[in-house]
Amino acid sequence: TYIKNKYGDNLTIEQLELGELVTIEEKKETLATVQISAEAFSYDDLYRYTLDKEMKSLTVGNESYYFDENLLIYHENSKISVSEISEQDTICMKGIGQQIYVIQVTTGHGTVVLENTELFQGGYITIGNILSKKITPQMRIEVPEGTYLLAVANNGYGGSRNITVEANRELKVNLDELKGEGPKICQIQFKATPENAVVKLDGEQVQLGQAVEVTYGAHRLTAEAEGYTDWKRTLIVNSATAEISIEMTREEEEE
Repeated sequence: TYIKNKYGDNLTIEQLELGELVTIEEKKETLATVQISAEAFSYDDLYRYTLDKEMKSLTVGNESYYFDENLLIYHENSKISVSEISEQDTICMKGIGQQIYVIQVTTGHGTVVLENTELFQGGYITIGNILSKKITPQMRIEVPEGTYLLAVANNGYGGSRNITVEANRELKVNLDELKGEGPKICQIQFKATPENAVVKLDGEQVQLGQAVEVTYGAHRLTAEAEGYTDWKRTLIVNSATAEISIEMTREEEEE
């Protein structure tokens, strides 16, 4: 049996992936040729998409695709159901035209479950550089599998630890173990472009380049400069030291 890619070049059987869309040629009762379909699309490493499980559609940018009950979904070579896919997952999508026939979950997700949230409710949790959310009671957060630095902060209390999230598993995090002795203070230096920007923390102007003591938790950070668009962010303070660089945009570049 000949195994070929979409251009007709020979492959080994090991190079043919599970879920590949192929055309086949038979001779009598023998499978003569298996070739990756030239009509099929294959979009790898998709992580920004919208999945509507009720409407059976998946949108990437301005393009919408649909699927039906025959959709095949795999994670680590095992079949899973559409209900097990999260928009936190990284996927490979294969189909023809606008119809999806196969979804391969290349990076799955687990769930971080927060325990003893009382002290931190209204504060923020950050996980790596992928999310920052306000903490609520009995909070459950879907997170792509991987290892991250988890940090929490509120009203002068907080801390951080490394976590490893495994696909299709729950990871319980006891926030009492992260509160530490409070109130905690962070030494922050602020830099800004342009250098004449007026930077304010919770409404009070700060001196650029000089260390400022800031309590752990959420703070309002703004910057203003003539000819530049006003800059506003919520600053989550959860470390002993930090350096914050503010890059402002000229008004004519705003679009």
